[in-house]
Amino acid sequence: MSHHHFKNETVPLDGCAYKQSSFENVTFVYQGKAPFEIDDVEYKQGTIRTMTSNGALINYHQLLHKLAEWSGCGIVVPSPDWTPPR
Repeated sequence: MSHHHFKNETVPLDGCAYKQSSFENVTFVYQGKAPFEIDDVEYKQGTIRTMTSNGALINYHQLLHKLAEWSGCGIVVPSPDWTPPR
């Protein structure tokens, strides 16, 4: 979807592409079932929330939150084609 202003709504991410749009007081819902794209967008005032019922994503979110609490800890998100070493 392009050139749309999302305000006070729930926005699905799985399999969606958002370009040249704006977001204000939205909740992004992601279940990890398909990739998504968010390009050239604007975040307006208000709150941006994320939601999922995927247990693995919830755990990953908790890990990132804890790492962000550590002073001086930088978080690097790998590219989508990254695979862990064996």
